Amino acid sequence: MLFRPLLAFVLGMFACAREQASSNLRYFASDDAEMNAAIDSARATVPILLRRLSHPPASQSYLSVKIPIKEAGTTEHIWLDSIQVDGDYIRGQLNDSGVEVAAGLGQWVSIRTDQISDWIAIDNGFLCGGYTIRVERAREQRVDRPAFDRGLAWTGLVRWAIRPEC
Repeated sequence: MLFRPLLAFVLGMFACAREQASSNLRYFASDDAEMNAAIDSARATVPILLRRLSHPPASQSYLSVKIPIKEAGTTEHIWLDSIQVDGDYIRGQLNDSGVEVAAGLGQWVSIRTDQISDWIAIDNGFLCGGYTIRVERAREQRVDRPAFDRGLAWTGLVRWAIRPEC
């Protein structure tokens, strides 16, 4: 079974990633129906993401987009910051280095909007989007979820929105 890595959005993506990139690495099977459905949901809600990028609400404190980076039969999903939209493309800086693909922290990359893996916006402390993150969190033992949430606190996350579209 082929595996493709998923960089989870936990444990201080910036600080920990530079010191030990693999601490953020999560694997899921390429045929993981729940994770693939989450990616499909993120792609289906790209218009919401684009609206948040073009007209960010004053209550929005953070926004990031996750993209797949493919190399030699491996796909690694890494989050982007400093997001820009150029037609049907999203451009941004990788906020982590690749573990199994050649991708560097701070590297500028572009991808078609219909190819993203996920997106998040923190609005009034609520997580909007974050479809793959929600799957990862749901798979955590209930006792481990507070630590998972603390790993996202630096984004301004206070609460999980009931409707991820916000």
